[in-house]
Parts: sequence; C-alpha cells; structure tokens
Amino acid sequence: MIMQKLIEQKPPMHWERYVWNKMCISRYKFINWLVMRGRLHTAERSVIYDPTVSPLCLLCGEADETQTHLLFQCCYSKQVLVVIKRWMNIESPGEELSGLIRSISRSRRSKFQKDACNAVIAGAVYGIWMARNDCKWNLKVPTILCIVKMMKENVRRRIFLVMPKNVSRIDRSWFQSL
Repeated sequence: MIMQKLIEQKPPMHWERYVWNKMCISRYKFINWLVMRGRLHTAERSVIYDPTVSPLCLLCGEADETQTHLLFQCCYSKQVLVVIKRWMNIESPGEELSGLIRSISRSRRSKFQKDACNAVIAGAVYGIWMARNDCKWNLKVPTILCIVKMMKENVRRRIFLVMPKNVSRIDRSWFQSL
C-alpha cells in the first residue's frame, strides 16, 4: 500500500512560478507551498492526531475545516477573495487555488502584472490562514477589511522593493493605480 502511494503518478502541477514568485513575501511563499502540497494543518488533519479537536471551521463554524473549505468555500474566505479579485481585476470563478492560478497565467496581462496578481493571491491565502490562527489562538476573528488592508500594504511594499528596473511605463502606471 505504501509502495503504491510512492509509485502513483499524479498529473503535473506547474505551481512553482506561483509559489516561488520573487514578488511574494517569504512567509506567504511557505504557507502557499504547504497549500499546494496539501499539507496545511487544518482541523481535518488535527483530528487524526487528537480526536477531541473540533473538526468545524473556526471562521464560520458551518462545515468541517478542510483546506479547500477554509480557503475557498468558507463565507469568510469567499468575501476576502471577492475583494481581492475586484481590486486586481481578476475574472475567475475558480473554486480552488489551481484554477485561480491557471486563469491568471492564461490572462492577457504582462509578466509583471501576472506576478503581481500571483503575489496578491498568495497574500490572500496567507491572510485567511492568519485569520484562522488568530481565531484559534487569540479567540478573535479579524475583520475582512483588516486582513485585506494588511495584505494590500504588504504586497505593495514588497512589489515596490523588488520591482525590476525594466518595467514598462504601462505596468508602472498600473502598479501605481493599485
């Protein structure tokens, strides 16, 4: 059985550019790397080691806390993603991270804009995870506006610091308008 899991062929996922994007903040990269590998330590995984842990989502309390629910199906995360998509003008009905990444990579944007969009999505994933942990450890749920504001400031600052010198005028004005 273990050998089958090791040998099992999985379809290739091209998420390296998304996770290891130089515009992403390091802590965002790590959490998104865990997400892409399906290793985020949600209640679903905690129940395996400690059956006394509640499997319910800490942010909404309506469904079991799986990685997919926490990041895309929870009412809290849906609202965060709606605000982020509107801010970055991302048109994707995606119910999962890989679909969202795919729609950004297939969009008619410049490489700089795609990398910036990926950094924002990575920031949103990190912000949702941070809100969940704040709820778990500090017993308070940050407001959606608070999470989005913090993420916007961090992403803008990071992109400004690592922005290549050869960015076109159109991309510079696009970035300044964010």
